[in-house]
Amino acid sequence: MKISLAFFCVLLFLSGYSQKKQASTPVQKKPLTHTVYDSWKEITFRSITNDGSAAAFTVNPQDGDGKVIFYNLKTNTQDSVKRAAEIDLTWDSQLAIFKIKPQQKLVKDLRRQKKKKEDLPKDSLGIYSFATRKTERIPEVKSYSIPEKSGGWVAYQLEAKKEEKAKPADKAGKTDSTKKAAPAKSKKIKKNSEDNGYTLVLRKLSDNRSISFGYVKEYTFAKFGQGLLFASTGNDSTMKAGVYWYDLQTEKLQSLYEGKSKYKMKGLAVSEDGSQTAFLVDSDTTKAQIRHFSLYYWKKGEPAASLLDAEHAQAFPTNWIVSEHYTPLFSKDGSRLFFGSSPQPVVQDTTLLTEEIVNVEVWTGDDEYIYPQQNKQLDTEKKRSYLTMIDLTNKTITPLARQDVPTIDLADEGNAAAALGETNKPYRKMTTWDPSA
Repeated sequence: MKISLAFFCVLLFLSGYSQKKQASTPVQKKPLTHTVYDSWKEITFRSITNDGSAAAFTVNPQDGDGKVIFYNLKTNTQDSVKRAAEIDLTWDSQLAIFKIKPQQKLVKDLRRQKKKKEDLPKDSLGIYSFATRKTERIPEVKSYSIPEKSGGWVAYQLEAKKEEKAKPADKAGKTDSTKKAAPAKSKKIKKNSEDNGYTLVLRKLSDNRSISFGYVKEYTFAKFGQGLLFASTGNDSTMKAGVYWYDLQTEKLQSLYEGKSKYKMKGLAVSEDGSQTAFLVDSDTTKAQIRHFSLYYWKKGEPAASLLDAEHAQAFPTNWIVSEHYTPLFSKDGSRLFFGSSPQPVVQDTTLLTEEIVNVEVWTGDDEYIYPQQNKQLDTEKKRSYLTMIDLTNKTITPLARQDVPTIDLADEGNAAAALGETNKPYRKMTTWDPSA
């Protein structure tokens, strides 16, 4: 009994000593520095396939390379792909399509070496199959798109191929005949660039068949995958410059508008049912400061697109133009077409010399915004568009927004019935920001 009591006292002493020792040794906490912040991770993207069988989400550090995780909710298995970004899940729940970015450290090192943009590593396109759990990589992809509510197709633009510089000829090895021979003149090959466009690849995902279109500047799918609308500057041999519609059901190409390579074609729009398209064209190849864009419209069954001459319509405001900064929009039922308009911009007098141009900043207390904010918003204001509507049943034009009411909210996705008031205000809900509110 005495031995047990003594042993118990020894245990109490050792326990108290160890607790005292632990209390006297504080835990070393890691200091919060920028390197710690960079390691913190966040989920920047998360989505579930339409059939609910799989989830996809990203785990990205504040600074560094992250990854996307594909998690099968039925089998509790997962796969991951490093450096994935701009992720889309196809409507049929079969695939995930995304960009694969180059290693961040590699890109930074090359930039520190003052490498040119064209010498930096490019993005790749990743196609992950939920069925096979495999990822296909397509190198040097500039952009991609898939139908919003249809599976089976993907379109992507390839980066311009880097040209190899010709090696200097070996002067010692030249013969007299080589020196005297005149160099053969080779035809200048059109390059892929921002001005000329890039190669567009349209791929059918069910059998991986693909078709390519050259020098495409802009492209868009119909919402339910009825077709692909794109604008090309043309290659002068197999495809003329213009706007084209590729029917995904019949897999046939139709030319909607034929122009010239110097024309600017943009603002591609497709109605929800895929039966109508609209786009903007600037056919002026001069260096005019005021750019007049024309609005073109095509309906399925017609041989080509037709001009909707908005600027010369009676209801169109005087000295206003069709805005290039607003992409046309069809109402949900396809009966109306909305586009942007704006007053003709004030252009600078090009006859003045630099020293003759006077720049004055005038501040007043009556301004709605202080001048620094006005200066900050200057570029946005220059590109401001005012919504205008065309009734496609009778081709009548109704200006909706005005300079005093610049913002318009479309009710019922543009399907709301017209109801003009006594003041001839548009039937859309109009909103404007009141700085005093």
